[in-house]
Amino acid sequence: MRKFGLVLLALVSLSFLALPALAAPGEITFGLTGGMTVPMGDYGDATKSGATGGVFGDYMLSDMFAVGLDAAYSQNKGKDLPAGVDAKVTILQFGAHVKLVPPMKDMPISPYLQVGAGLYNGKTEVSAGVFSSDTTVNKFGFNVGVGADYKVSPMVGVGLFGAYHNVTDAFEDENGDTKSATYVAVGVKVSFMTAAKTAGAAK
Repeated sequence: MRKFGLVLLALVSLSFLALPALAAPGEITFGLTGGMTVPMGDYGDATKSGATGGVFGDYMLSDMFAVGLDAAYSQNKGKDLPAGVDAKVTILQFGAHVKLVPPMKDMPISPYLQVGAGLYNGKTEVSAGVFSSDTTVNKFGFNVGVGADYKVSPMVGVGLFGAYHNVTDAFEDENGDTKSATYVAVGVKVSFMTAAKTAGAAK
């Protein structure tokens, strides 16, 4: 949890450097994310930091609230393995989220808070010489994240993001007890916005 707290603090601090990226009701935003995952807890004891990438889409319900869908891919390799043994864990995440965009009138920031949940498809592959095995499981999980956006044009934005993920009952330890897999994803994002429909537009 200490690593997660440091990541959140860094992202919130950096968000104060961003220019306004205010959204309007009816606006649709979609884009790409890329960065790294940092495993934590028991999951962090078994795997190294790895790469992640994903896609997302948001629909603004009001000036402050949005709903959306997201999907992400991440891969982490095993660590502290015996000589000749390789292992990696690949996670495909599919979910939905809600987003809060606080009003920051007359201030050069556009931070947000996001909460989501969905399906996490995890595949573990282990190889040792000519022998190999793989196991795939589908588990429920949730995530909480923060970020900041900067509009480089009316239709394009860039930003930073950070999210804590918890995948329930993801694996069993050496005692047969089920454990959650937790990790932090951090990185950059590119967003593309559509113009919101304006009520009472001139005919």
